[in-house]
Amino acid sequence: MAVFSTYILATGSRNVQRVTLRRRLALSVTVWMERRALRGLDAGRLADLGLTQAQAEAEAGRPLWDLPSDRVFSHRS
Repeated sequence: MAVFSTYILATGSRNVQRVTLRRRLALSVTVWMERRALRGLDAGRLADLGLTQAQAEAEAGRPLWDLPSDRVFSHRS
């Protein structure tokens, strides 16, 4: 969360803060749904992704606020 706060302070705009917070909330829901789907995959499908059952369970068990930083700060055109 400190990285997110620093990003907002560095931009210096309330409008950017509002949009960024909305994006982060939307991303949180998206990642949560992806992790739930990952938990439901069988061993064969996980192997297709190059993951073990233990890796999938570890990822699926991460908390909602624990988002991949490359997706938080990626910019879409």
